[in-house]
Amino acid sequence: MARLLLVLTFLAAAPALAQDIPGQGQRVRPDNPAAEPDRWLTDQRWGELRYGLTIRQPKNATLFEQTRDGALARWMMPNGANIGLSIHRGVHYIKDERGNVRQQRIHLNTVVADVAATLKAGGAGVSQIARLDMSKTGRVHDTRSDQWVKVGELMGWNNYYVIAPLGDDEPWFFGLAVLQLDDSSLLTLRLECPAQTIVESVCSFESMLQSVEVETAGDVAQRIRGWVDAGESVIESITPEQYRAAMRTDRLYVIRESERVIGYQRVWVRHQDTAYYDQLLARLQRRDPDARLNGIDAFKTVGNKLVIQSHYEAGDVVIDTTQEFIDEDSGNNAYWELKSRLQERDNPRSPITGAWVETGLRGMANFQNRLVDQIQVIREGTPPRQMTDFVLARERDPQRRLRFPSARSDMVPSGATSSHRWATPPRAYLSSVDAWIVPSLLPSDRAQTYAFFAYHPESTTVAWRIMRVEPAENGGKTVYLRPTIDLAEQAMEFDADGELVRWTFHDGRVMERITREELNRIWRTR
Repeated sequence: MARLLLVLTFLAAAPALAQDIPGQGQRVRPDNPAAEPDRWLTDQRWGELRYGLTIRQPKNATLFEQTRDGALARWMMPNGANIGLSIHRGVHYIKDERGNVRQQRIHLNTVVADVAATLKAGGAGVSQIARLDMSKTGRVHDTRSDQWVKVGELMGWNNYYVIAPLGDDEPWFFGLAVLQLDDSSLLTLRLECPAQTIVESVCSFESMLQSVEVETAGDVAQRIRGWVDAGESVIESITPEQYRAAMRTDRLYVIRESERVIGYQRVWVRHQDTAYYDQLLARLQRRDPDARLNGIDAFKTVGNKLVIQSHYEAGDVVIDTTQEFIDEDSGNNAYWELKSRLQERDNPRSPITGAWVETGLRGMANFQNRLVDQIQVIREGTPPRQMTDFVLARERDPQRRLRFPSARSDMVPSGATSSHRWATPPRAYLSSVDAWIVPSLLPSDRAQTYAFFAYHPESTTVAWRIMRVEPAENGGKTVYLRPTIDLAEQAMEFDADGELVRWTFHDGRVMERITREELNRIWRTR
């Protein structure tokens, strides 16, 4: 109880007086904890691309990007605290007075009112922005509210609250800061810490908030335009011979997590040569005029064919995926299919078992009596977003205060069918085959950033894909890939021949090139 009272009164202390905090061994100034940022933060800044936003990072903290609770970045501190950053755009969902969920345009004033209502209701809100961490069950105490702040030219607001457990557990201290980035976008910074660490945690939290810097919209647009220009230039300069050179023999990769093998991936990528099929059919028909190439006709397509087979195992959960892409040289009528299956090992009737398929088609569509180059994607089964990461999450994050759900029956393929359509972007568009091949063909003689438009299956959008190239001393390169502009970087390492040798994901998983013999030694033969 004494510690709870300390937490509740900490920020209510006289603003002009420094005070001793029992058990902390240091004096702080609660009125301005961000007055000495170098005491709490490093000079290293974390950044995202859409807004050109950067923020200083806490000392001795571990950075996690793209966390399961939706944060773009989260910093885990040695004292048990964590600080997460998210950006919200467009609308958010709140409960009205009758308890109905409705959409509301994101704005600082409405979010402040939503937070106040959520706190008043003891945390029983559904707002995506104002929700409280009720995994710490107990009574919510609003510690400080209506703290309006200004960060550079940005207006913001922050609030602190305590969740006091119903049992004998220690109370937890929380903070929420919100900044209005533009007319339809908000940044949120969240603090979660044990009660005994509030001094250091609050000082780091408010120092980080005051360290936020954002580029102007014009500067961001100019930078991205330059990347798109570079991406378009690369696409236009790639020759058919370069594409054919990238179509090498089959590739085999092993997937590791914390040095433990969790899966593998096999890739076929080649140029379709219909002349070979025509010659084969002619030879057969000389012996039998009615001869046919059974099973071949569907693949008599001029263009690039890519087949990827993936296998993951996470505990008792198994994921098998087959992806097939065809890209015609004509640029139209390209299609792809992604077939995936999630199952529980040795239990085919498990409720988490399910399958889904996604089929994409690019072609000409008649729209209001004019032909439009479009992309259409049909999803049967509606897979959960980031399914592989979703089921592997329980194998990660040793600091378990950030609870990720395991596979649940309400998150497996639903059986529903959905359809999405987009006009094909006129500039720097990557087909599904291009998206795989182009990183290996990017120039390796200079550092350069490229932006392309590509379909992103996890968010079912056509979005910017960012590729940042860093040359290597051995003549190869590292391509830092962002599948969309908002996602964390992945590192793809290529040798001097343009072969992918290692792919490191933001969550620590690694995919490495391997031979069949090596894989057989560490994995059962498949």
